[in-house]
Amino acid sequence: MKRIFLPLLLFAFGITAIAQWQPLGTQNPFTVPRVVNHKDKAYAIIEGRLCAGDKESDERYAFYQINQTTGIKYACSWGDCFVTATSNTVTVYSDVSIGQVLRSQTLSTGTISSLEVSGSVVLVGVYQGILRSADTLKTLGFSNTTAKDIVDIKALGKHFLAASDSGVQISYNEGLDWLRISNKTSINAVGQLGDTLYAALNNGLYFSLDTGKRWTRVPFFGTNYVNWLSQEDGGLYIYTDDKLFRKSMTGMVEMELGGLAGNYRDVLRLGKSTFVASTWGMVYSEDEKVWTSVIAPVTSTVIRGFTSLATDGNALFAGSMGTGAYMSYDHGMTWTMRSPPFHYGAVWGIYGSYYTDGLWFARTGMSGFRSGDEGRTWQAINNGLEGYASINCFVKANDRLWAGTASGIFSSLDFGTTWQKPDSGIVGEVRRIVSARSGKLLAFGGYTLYESLPPYSAWKAKDLLSTHGFTATAQVGDTLYAGSSGDGVYRSFDGGANWSLLKPGITKGSIGHLVANGEYVVAVDGQGDVFIRSHADTNWTDFKGNLPYAVQGMLIVGDTVYASVQFERLARRSLKDYQSPLGLDMNVPPKKVTHFYPNPASESITFQNLASISLIEVHDVIGNKVLESQPVGQLSVVDLRQGVYVVKTVLKDGTILTDKLIKR
Repeated sequence: MKRIFLPLLLFAFGITAIAQWQPLGTQNPFTVPRVVNHKDKAYAIIEGRLCAGDKESDERYAFYQINQTTGIKYACSWGDCFVTATSNTVTVYSDVSIGQVLRSQTLSTGTISSLEVSGSVVLVGVYQGILRSADTLKTLGFSNTTAKDIVDIKALGKHFLAASDSGVQISYNEGLDWLRISNKTSINAVGQLGDTLYAALNNGLYFSLDTGKRWTRVPFFGTNYVNWLSQEDGGLYIYTDDKLFRKSMTGMVEMELGGLAGNYRDVLRLGKSTFVASTWGMVYSEDEKVWTSVIAPVTSTVIRGFTSLATDGNALFAGSMGTGAYMSYDHGMTWTMRSPPFHYGAVWGIYGSYYTDGLWFARTGMSGFRSGDEGRTWQAINNGLEGYASINCFVKANDRLWAGTASGIFSSLDFGTTWQKPDSGIVGEVRRIVSARSGKLLAFGGYTLYESLPPYSAWKAKDLLSTHGFTATAQVGDTLYAGSSGDGVYRSFDGGANWSLLKPGITKGSIGHLVANGEYVVAVDGQGDVFIRSHADTNWTDFKGNLPYAVQGMLIVGDTVYASVQFERLARRSLKDYQSPLGLDMNVPPKKVTHFYPNPASESITFQNLASISLIEVHDVIGNKVLESQPVGQLSVVDLRQGVYVVKTVLKDGTILTDKLIKR
């Protein structure tokens, strides 16, 4: 006879197996403050190490560590030599490709805050002023300046500019003597484009057309913080907290970057490749449209957790907190960073991940985005949503894409290119949307459940009300679950027509996430703890196991549940680890079950909702199938011996209900 794998001891004693969550691969961020062209090769400071890059293929640019020196903050190409600086040591390499050092100078006082080279001169900015060497670091002495806190030095043509706490400084004699040319204080960076000088300040960007005699605010940036300027390939790059702009002699454009989410630090254009470095990593592109993360030899110990998960049935998609979006093609073991939506809000996380019809959807901040090439490029899909608050969810139903937002429900016939807001009667926010098999749509508002039938021109409020607000939903066919922020979990077996509150519920009550497959439903409460039950169980069982921190998101693929863990990487666990008999806790006293009666039974059992059932099976305690039947109103059990059995009912929508039966 057919057997179901079920450990006998676990079944007999009602013990839930304790299995471990498996940590999966991740892409830790890595800080890159500088990327430099030296002899037509890219060199970068990655997590304080000096690294050189090689293009291994069109989609892979890998960097390798040159030596074991750590704490490097600055780097410059200097003819045949290469210069780096840590917080207190300047080093000149005669052949940087093999790490061959010509000379080093360690400062006795002060902390290095900037570095520049030009001609025969090395200039080092420190709090006390500007140090200068014209003999390849044999000697290093202070220049003639009263400026303090030198945070930026740039060689621009025949002169040097420096940013200091007392304004912009200029030197016309290779850094020997300096003259203040602005009365602005606390300059963050300096730059030049043509004959125009620029100064970045906490309250805006300023320019001068007369070598510093008069400075004017650039209106575009207003009083916003501008933290850095860099020169590259005849252009001036302007860095704010979350955006990057390139200014040329003909105009200024915002760079639409993928793979990073703000906190930009440097730009390099090398041949056809453009590199952008940031606090979160470094990406490169051959066309400045498709961006790819470089491969780094070292990463930060800080893990930026995943914020939302989605799948097309094969690949996994994960949005992250601050480090972009990722794809995995091996069940989460390794990840490839894709261009996230380039909205600056991505620094706070990518949410609402969803897949349908070959398209991936996500949102950052208050903007929605769509990708048709597995996350390599994204298009904003906000036409018709402007002025509304952030998107909570996407759902494809009845040839339309639906979006639940803080301002109600919207639909699109062109996958988000344009949106329409129906005259729905829905008041306020829509947090989740579910499509029943009948075609009925259910919209879970803040505290109210709404429903609508095709053509969805009218919506009405249902009797189901949450006193604390709906937060999450899960669906398997017409078996629906709805979580709230205080009531617990509601369930419907008939597509939302009737609901019941699952009792006993989860102790903390507040539900953050719900996911389900044909056999199980998994919930995450407000504290990030994980619970599981089969669709017919009478209790929730703790399923968090060895996870060290709170769970922030979940996804089920087949019999595997994936969890994004706060402060940690993604983890996965087999739902079959839940080893009570077919999802039952045998310690629970016999009770009247939800889909057949009586229980205990001596002659027959009667099934409810017969029209929804496709198959009935009865198994003994070691997994042997002892009865199998097509849907019948009454199933005879008179020939079964006295004891405990499991009744497995398969619904037409794929849901599997399992209940304990006591045969007298």
